Amino acid sequence: AIAGNMEIVRWLTANGAKIDVKDCFGNTALHLAAEAGKLETVQFLISKGASVCELDGEGRTLLHDAAISGKVQLVEYVLEEFGFSVLDTDKNGDTPLLCAATKSHMQVIEFLLAYGAELDHQNNKGSTLFTISKENGFDEELNNTLSTRRTKN
Repeated sequence: AIAGNMEIVRWLTANGAKIDVKDCFGNTALHLAAEAGKLETVQFLISKGASVCELDGEGRTLLHDAAISGKVQLVEYVLEEFGFSVLDTDKNGDTPLLCAATKSHMQVIEFLLAYGAELDHQNNKGSTLFTISKENGFDEELNNTLSTRRTKN
């Protein structure tokens, strides 16, 4: 699922592979496909009965994994089709917004903010979008984006 090889995924599901089996880290094939940004694989697994409600080993939802992928189209699909909250937190207190920030995915950050993600949310370590952006070297880009958003609103 992580490689997104649909031929193999189809073969496995057709031959009785259990879709919601978790690996040693608590990830299902759906989590792995979402984190890898494989929209077609995510949609296929869901069509075959994969549970969208399962949390991974870190307590992340499908939306967290989609945010990690950096694929806005996947994040949008998960939000609109399944009604996840942008405010859900994992075991570390990270929201999907903070997960996207750890990977410097500005487009996903912008999208999640438009959906109501909280700018000032702190995870269990006290990190916020701003501290993570500074640590990852995109704080200037974030500030420019936020300034542009304020001007438009």
